[in-house]
Amino acid sequence: MKNLFIILIASLPFLSNAQNSGTVTYKETMYLKINMETEEGESLQKNELAGLLPDEQSWNTILYFDDEASLYKTEEKEEAPTNIDNGGGAFSIKIDTPKKTIYHNKKENKVLSQEHFMGKDFLIVSEGKEKQWKVTNEQKIIKGYLSFKAISTDEEKEDEVWFTPSISAETGPFGIIGLPGLVLEATLNDGKLKIEAEGIQLGEIEEGIIVPPTKGKKISPEKFEKLQEEKIKEFRRQYQNDDDSKVIIIKG
Repeated sequence: MKNLFIILIASLPFLSNAQNSGTVTYKETMYLKINMETEEGESLQKNELAGLLPDEQSWNTILYFDDEASLYKTEEKEEAPTNIDNGGGAFSIKIDTPKKTIYHNKKENKVLSQEHFMGKDFLIVSEGKEKQWKVTNEQKIIKGYLSFKAISTDEEKEDEVWFTPSISAETGPFGIIGLPGLVLEATLNDGKLKIEAEGIQLGEIEEGIIVPPTKGKKISPEKFEKLQEEKIKEFRRQYQNDDDSKVIIIKG
């Protein structure tokens, strides 16, 4: 059986200050839109594998927040391979979705992000950073809360979020910060990643939940990004001469 490995990589996040306490569950969806060149220069759109790949991949995340800190993490999910037989041979497709745990300490303004990458855990240590946002007059109701649209103004890639001032926590999923309310929906990286709130529960968080992750080797964001590039090249080299395996790296 042939194997196809798809590795999804989410950009490093930075969290903001939370002003009260509660829990929000989200669904993250990465739109794959696989239309790129392989290392051999062969267009995937012309390859028979293109029609076998999914258009999107989703997973669940959860945000815990209080006055002192916040914790955003991917809910555990076993990624079982998908077996496909297209008549020309059988394929096993394995999609490795991002697995992250992000802790932000408000007082120290420190972020500790645990990233699971190619079978290993890393602890990325960084400063909490705020993005510049422009709040618009557009409004809509999300999960019963009046929400306002804001767009980023400090990067080439366009980011769009919806936040509610009704919940004064200045925090949100995937490192979204600097807005006067809780972020309930976001479309990031020119539409490649969408995050939607599925449930909101306000109230005190049980002691021992919002704690920093400890598993993994400590590393800076810059060194982790360099390590990702090196490991991806190594992984591709491992399979580049294997006619029964393909590797696709997708960064959201």
